[in-house]
Amino acid sequence: MSYALEAADLRQQIKALLLQTIKVELLDGRFVTGRFECFDSDRNVILSSAEEKAPIESCSGDTYVQYDTRRLGLVMVPGSKIRKIFRRSPTATAESSSFMSCII
Repeated sequence: MSYALEAADLRQQIKALLLQTIKVELLDGRFVTGRFECFDSDRNVILSSAEEKAPIESCSGDTYVQYDTRRLGLVMVPGSKIRKIFRRSPTATAESSSFMSCII
């Protein structure tokens, strides 16, 4: 596949994500979920109606992780801090927060 075709395919995938709910995993373990508005050449991502989930240390040593949630609104997530980006499953409902495999 040529570079031009790969770039065109990537552009189509990005266009399909516009205004869709995505979940961004940050390098420090936090997650930011919101509606994908745009990105720039530095991979900075703009999300609207964003919400952050930060892990809370478990005192009992359990394997599950609890998250502290806060609403952020419109945010810019620095590309240098992004580990993975997930998109919402097409079968997910408003009540479920099912996300598919990572995009990047």
